[in-house]
Amino acid sequence: MASVLDPVRRHAAATPDNIALRGGADQWTYRQLRDASVRYAGALTAAGVSPGDRVLLAAPSVPEFVVAYLGNQDIKGAEAWRDIRGAGQGVGAVGAVLPAAAVVERLAGEYAGAKSRLQRW
Repeated sequence: MASVLDPVRRHAAATPDNIALRGGADQWTYRQLRDASVRYAGALTAAGVSPGDRVLLAAPSVPEFVVAYLGNQDIKGAEAWRDIRGAGQGVGAVGAVLPAAAVVERLAGEYAGAKSRLQRW
């Protein structure tokens, strides 16, 4: 199965200094885009993400979203990924990569607190 990362890799090999992406005042060459996505894939792998894991990408429309998407594709091949979704206008920078259980626990606590405040209203 072909990956959206494949054309980036081909262009990075053939024309590494051509512009691949523009966003605001920033522009990224194919080499920069490929290298950044490889670093992102390494960071995900170091954080415990494995092929077959589901990854949610939440970011505004910025070049870094493309890097994150391509980095997900780079973890042992795109066919390993079952579900990649993106959304989230106004989402700030990711401060930490937490295990899913910790995120669910935090969200459950936030929900319970919000529900309690609403019931007192």
